[in-house]
Amino acid sequence: MRAVSLIDLFKKEADLYSGNVGDITIGDKKTVFQLNKGASNRILQLEGKKYKNKSIKLRKL
Repeated sequence: MRAVSLIDLFKKEADLYSGNVGDITIGDKKTVFQLNKGASNRILQLEGKKYKNKSIKLRKL
């Protein structure tokens, strides 16, 4: 899943806007977003929900 698609999902499901997102690091198996504290708490509520028949896996670093 591309970072742009993830941000769109976060915007739709967790009321997150691109202004709350800092640096984005894209790796082979994971994408890391730097978020402010309030935004990260909203994002973590998406853990386990389904997107295109796949479970969303999130972790706070």
